[in-house]
Amino acid sequence: AFSLIAQTLLENPITSSPPGTPVNPLRPVAQTTSIRLLISHNLMGTLIGRQGLKIKQIQDASGARMVASKEMLPQSTERTVEVQGSIDAIRIAISEIGKCLVEDWERGVGTVLYNPAAPRMASGSMGNFGTGSSGLRSNYTSRTGNGTDFTSNQGQYRARTEGGFGGGDLRTQEISIPADMVGCIIGKGGSKISEIRRLSGSKISIAKTPHDETGERMFTIVGTPEANEKALYLLYGQLEVEKDKRLNMTGDHMEEEGM
Repeated sequence: AFSLIAQTLLENPITSSPPGTPVNPLRPVAQTTSIRLLISHNLMGTLIGRQGLKIKQIQDASGARMVASKEMLPQSTERTVEVQGSIDAIRIAISEIGKCLVEDWERGVGTVLYNPAAPRMASGSMGNFGTGSSGLRSNYTSRTGNGTDFTSNQGQYRARTEGGFGGGDLRTQEISIPADMVGCIIGKGGSKISEIRRLSGSKISIAKTPHDETGERMFTIVGTPEANEKALYLLYGQLEVEKDKRLNMTGDHMEEEGM
């Protein structure tokens, strides 16, 4: 399927010409293209391998070039992997990528799926969830499969802030958080994580030690599907706020140096 997509991209290149412009039959046809894949952050280590050996093996075997993004996409736990090359190279590379993901599929459970239509959470917006049993107007709901997608417009659900889960089946989800981001989620004296627990109704526990060589810490979320969904939204909203804050601080520092 991906090789057919690559072939279609090559045969129908995107140009800056106005619609209806005749195609020049003498124009050389490109021989390479690129496809971007969304990969769970928790599975990137499997794909890249120790010291980058696995991704190098895939590149050598396929002839494709692969570029993995360093940052997670907004309000998700997915990152992009761009596969560049000929149709055949892309086909081989994506086949090998698929094998890696299948072999370690359990690490991808609980992935927060990316959707570009998702509104970004503004700084301090956690307070918009209100208190008591007031309704929460939102565009966020779950998607079938192992992941969670926050962008299907399904209207309204209730934000429970009193104790308990409100009935229903309890589910457990585990997510991995970068070591340098754990502090911003916990907050001073545990204030942030306590607020997320209160607003979502989920129980959230944090591993005291990193779970692998990356230094990342595992967060375990237990609650109803709706409560866990809300907790994930709040957690990744807090991450986005922190990332924006750090980017702004970096920008201000660069401006000061340029003065």
